[in-house]
Amino acid sequence: MKNYFVRFSLASGLIVLGLSFASPFSFSQGQRSGGQMVPAKAEFLDDKSDRILSDGLGAYVDGRAQCVTANVSSAGYFYLRTVTNRCSTNSPRHINIDFTDALNNPVNCPGFISCPHGPIKDDFGQGTLDMCGLNSLLDVTIRAQRLFEDPIPANQLTEVQIYFNLSPDFKNSAFYLTGAAYIQQGNTLNERVLTTGADRAEFYLVMIKKTGERVCLGNYYMPFTIRVTKGV
Repeated sequence: MKNYFVRFSLASGLIVLGLSFASPFSFSQGQRSGGQMVPAKAEFLDDKSDRILSDGLGAYVDGRAQCVTANVSSAGYFYLRTVTNRCSTNSPRHINIDFTDALNNPVNCPGFISCPHGPIKDDFGQGTLDMCGLNSLLDVTIRAQRLFEDPIPANQLTEVQIYFNLSPDFKNSAFYLTGAAYIQQGNTLNERVLTTGADRAEFYLVMIKKTGERVCLGNYYMPFTIRVTKGV
């Protein structure tokens, strides 16, 4: 069962965690991969209220058997991507992202497009995104900066970015969701749970253009819970 925490506003959380649309990460890919990387697996604890869901094929396990990359850095950074370059499988993994629950236009989202709205094309010719419904996506990357930080941060929060493309793409990223989630200790020292709880489920949806410009398209109620085990 999910635990629920003291309520904070989304705006306050983004300020505390240093998130921005211009620079979605406070760390680079190079910084992430600079430390020792430990293989991991990620299991979505789906329930009927979640809006970020697994494909129903079990845990996402690091390695070429699934063509999945899942690992944890020595600094506690968690990284999951559902596709791997130059790797093929008869059962490609995907993640379902449901944009059914669009929220009111936030002040910091000038490109807000209200629902109902038809599919929106990405800027790289990959396809169209249903901004008001369910999308089954083969190329999803989830980054949680502090998931395995030791000790768990005092506020129990980590910034989370979920990048996705409408088709596998190893050059560009088309969209991302940005927000924060809680960290919970799992059943062992090598297990952590990443969860929005009841009060951290508001995420901004941002579109990346060819020019590098980032346009906020709206904010959404996107609850999820993921159990991550490192060292598998």
